[in-house]
Amino acid sequence: MYSSVQTPLCVLANIFRKNFNSIDRFTRAVAFKVFIDYTRFLKENELWRIIDEITGGLGYEKENIDLFRVIQVGCLISWAERVSPGARVLEIGTGLGRTMYCILSTVNNVVYYSIDASPIILSIALYRNPFELFTKILWKHNVHLILGDAVSIVDIMLKTGIKFDHIIHDGGPNPKKNPRLYSFDFFNKLVSLLNENGRISIFGGRDPRTVSKIYGILREIGVKAETISYPGIKIRVIRGVK
Repeated sequence: MYSSVQTPLCVLANIFRKNFNSIDRFTRAVAFKVFIDYTRFLKENELWRIIDEITGGLGYEKENIDLFRVIQVGCLISWAERVSPGARVLEIGTGLGRTMYCILSTVNNVVYYSIDASPIILSIALYRNPFELFTKILWKHNVHLILGDAVSIVDIMLKTGIKFDHIIHDGGPNPKKNPRLYSFDFFNKLVSLLNENGRISIFGGRDPRTVSKIYGILREIGVKAETISYPGIKIRVIRGVK
């Protein structure tokens, strides 16, 4: 009913104009309509099933929804400790807002842009989020939500000259199932959006071959990269500095 969408033309047009307030209002309006029509009727087990299907899981173990662990994984992916006050941040994959929470709850005056292609996950994040902490962050005035396909949106951003200090790529539950978001071309464009000495942090998943591929791409682009994991957390994150 509400699958991932192609980027609405009004979103692309407003990116050209750098009118992110209009994009944010449009995105929230779409998410609210999906909530009214669909997500508010979901039973609890259906809600979690959809969250897991779209996001690939948020770091918790089944039958044990541990908020601390969810935040721990989000902070690993976000690299929040390297975000400076006043930074401009771009996120690929809003999800429920865990990575956004890790940054905006610890760093002041950040301008945060977050792209997601799923109207359903945005409606859940904003209006039926099982984690109230994340809901509050998503409604902060310095958050700009963008509904659409990250590849087409990044293409337009490159043409506008907008730059970011920090980019988080948490854009797919399984990198193998999202090849466009994990291609050399897309990573190269993301790095082009970074200011000099800007940072990028990429969810690599559990497969060492995928992690190695992402690491290799960043090195080929000219980014100083390293692979990071936390004890007890099986996923790996690739971090880089332009």
